[in-house]
Amino acid sequence: MEYKYIRLIRNIYSRSTAIIQLEKKSTPFRVEKGVRQGDPLSPKLFSAVLESVFRRLNWEHLGINIDGHLLSHLRFADDIVLLAKTAEDLTRMIKELAKESRRVGLTMNMEKTRVMTNGYKHNIDPGDIVINYTDEYVYLGQLITQKNPMQKEVDRRITNGWKRYWSLKEAMKYKDLHINLKSKLFNTCILPVFTYGCQSWSLNQVTSNKLATCQYAMERSMLNIKKSDRVKNTVIRNKTKTTDVLHKIKRLKWLWAGHLVRGQDKWSKRVTWWYPREGKRKRGRPQKRWDDDVRRVAGVTWNRVAQERKEWKRLEEAFADWQTDLGKITKQQILV
Repeated sequence: MEYKYIRLIRNIYSRSTAIIQLEKKSTPFRVEKGVRQGDPLSPKLFSAVLESVFRRLNWEHLGINIDGHLLSHLRFADDIVLLAKTAEDLTRMIKELAKESRRVGLTMNMEKTRVMTNGYKHNIDPGDIVINYTDEYVYLGQLITQKNPMQKEVDRRITNGWKRYWSLKEAMKYKDLHINLKSKLFNTCILPVFTYGCQSWSLNQVTSNKLATCQYAMERSMLNIKKSDRVKNTVIRNKTKTTDVLHKIKRLKWLWAGHLVRGQDKWSKRVTWWYPREGKRKRGRPQKRWDDDVRRVAGVTWNRVAQERKEWKRLEEAFADWQTDLGKITKQQILV
């Protein structure tokens, strides 16, 4: 069956021709490289080839230990993250990946490759070039760092949100444009910038206040109201009727938590309930975990509650209103 598909694709592109039309049509010429316009074949072929590369790598005993299972890499198209316990293991993994990639015509861009560590910085020299270290990087649109990751990610979201807002300045600041249209534009184009990747966030009071303050500032700008006018935020929200950013974030996180429990992705579950037992915990209050907010509403056994879709749906609104401007409710009221 595999050879049948290969033969079919080969026949489609073996005599492929194209014509360029400006003022008149050109003479047909053969297409030597690439696929037909709009054809999704190219990314599928790339994913298939990259999958074959990783299947030839013997990394069963490499990676980081997550509850007895070793995680050696993450992949999304050509964005690859290698995970190793030591610098020697990482150097070996890079060499082997580069070698197997060259066999199928792929090369690694070492200039864009960086190393991050939570220990000592050893030289990573796979042979071609010494790979530099970095303290933070962006992977799939989210900032990966070890110092204040949540605060920095929220600051990035706010910065990108303002950039998006000012790119729509002509509509947002236009006095004759009805506020309902501005609100729809905010909910459609700006709010998704704020909430990108929020399903993985664990917000505290400081970061939540930053997001709420930023939204209120944009709403005042939409209404051409200055802060010195001393107009209450509740009055502004009643006029704009925009979706509350904190309410949206909590709703998306709740939906993802239910999908996580009921889904079949084993690694998402392992990482979510993973408690590292190596080393010692630092002094001070432990960092807020991802499921702390969920536990306040659904209890310690929330993963069992999530199995029941109706009950999980019933608690969704309570979780979204938990400690937001839309409602101040108590835990007793939620569990009734």
